[in-house]
Amino acid sequence: MINVVDRVAISVGTEPITRELGLNPAQWGLVLGVFFVGLVPATIATGYLADRHGARRWQLIGATSWSLLTAATTLVNSFGALLVVRFLFGVGEGPGGSVGGRVIANWIPARQRGRTFSMIMVGIQLAPALGVPLIAWIMVELGWRPAFLILGGVGLLWVLAWRVIFTDDPARNRFVGERELAVIQRGITTPEHLRAVPETGLRPDRMRTLAGCFWGMFCTGYLLYFLLTWLPGYFSMARGLDLKQMGVAASLPWLGGVLGVLLGGLLTDRILARTGRFRWARAYPASAALLVSAIGLYICASAVSLPAAIALLALVSFCLGWIGPVLSSVVLDVTWRRAGLFSGVSQALEATAGVVAPVLTGVIVNRSGSFDLAFTIAALVAASGAVAVFGLVRHAGDASTAPERQKESR
Repeated sequence: MINVVDRVAISVGTEPITRELGLNPAQWGLVLGVFFVGLVPATIATGYLADRHGARRWQLIGATSWSLLTAATTLVNSFGALLVVRFLFGVGEGPGGSVGGRVIANWIPARQRGRTFSMIMVGIQLAPALGVPLIAWIMVELGWRPAFLILGGVGLLWVLAWRVIFTDDPARNRFVGERELAVIQRGITTPEHLRAVPETGLRPDRMRTLAGCFWGMFCTGYLLYFLLTWLPGYFSMARGLDLKQMGVAASLPWLGGVLGVLLGGLLTDRILARTGRFRWARAYPASAALLVSAIGLYICASAVSLPAAIALLALVSFCLGWIGPVLSSVVLDVTWRRAGLFSGVSQALEATAGVVAPVLTGVIVNRSGSFDLAFTIAALVAASGAVAVFGLVRHAGDASTAPERQKESR
C-alpha cells in the first residue's frame, strides 16, 4: 500500500505541480511515464537477485531507496529535475513486485496463493482509495512538497518493521510455530511439486500459458496505470473539479477494486479446490474480467454525468482487482523454482504498459483536449487481453494434484 501511495502521489499533485513548474499535458505525461522506464529493468533484475540471494535484502534496499527519493521530490524545481527524480524513484520501486513473488513461493502452499496475492494486492486498491483524499488534503493544507516529505518518512518506518519481522526461510522465523511450518513445507516442497517444475526449461504448453498470462498482465498494467496516473487529471481537467473534490472523486472507483481483489483471490482458490479445473479457476475468470473492463471503459468515454463515470470506473477497478491475484497465481503455478525471475518479468510487462499508458494519454489529451480517445484505446487493449488469456492460458503447472490434472486433461 505504501509502495503504491508513493507512486500515485505525483498524480494527485497534477494541478499544483504543473502550474508551479509550467508543464503542459505532454510534458506531464513524460513525468508520469519515466518512472516506469526505471522500474522495468529494476523489476527483472531484482527478481533474479531475489531467487539467488533472498527477498529480504532486496526489499530492504528497494524500500529504503524509494522512500528517500519520495522525500527528495520536495527539492525539484524544474522539468528536468523532476524527470531525473522520477526515473530513480522507479528504479528504487523495482523490488516491490518481483520480490513479492519470491516471498509467496517460499512461504505459501500452492492452494493458498490466490488468496495470498489478494491480501497483498488489496494494498494496490486501498492506496488510491484512502491515499488520494488524504494526500489531496495534505496538499491543500500544507502544499505539495510537504506531502512528499511525509510519505517518505512513512516508508522508512515500514523498512524498520520489515527488517525486524521478515525472514526468507520460514523455518528461521521466530513467529512461526511447528504446526504452521509443517503445513508450509508440505505445501511447497513435495516431490510431485518439484517434478512439475523442471530445473531448466519449460514445456511448450507452459510457455503458451505464460505467453497468454504475460499479455494479460501487460493489458492489466495498461489499464491500472492509465487510471492511477491520469484519473486525478481526468477529474480535474475534463470534469472541472477542484483539488478537494478531485481527491474524493478519484478515490471512489478504487473501492470497487478492493472488493474485486479480495473476491478474485479467494474464489480462484475455491474453484480450483472444488473442480480441479485450471481454466475454470484461473483463465476464464480473468478473461471475463478483462472483457467487462473493455466494455466499461468504452462506455465511460461517452459518459455524460460524473456519477455515471465514477460508477463505470468502479466496475473497471473491480475487474482489475479480480484479475491481479488470478494471473499472478498462474505465474507461480507454472514457474515455482524461478518465481522471483518470472514474477519480475510479469511485473516488468505491467510496468512497460505503465510507460506507454501515461505518455500516450498525455499526447492525446495535449493534441485533442479530450480524454475520449484515450478511454477508447484502453478499452481495445483490455479486449485484446481477454482474447489472449481465454485462448492461451491452459496448463495447471503445480497448482493441482495429480487426479485433478487428469480431470483437466480429459
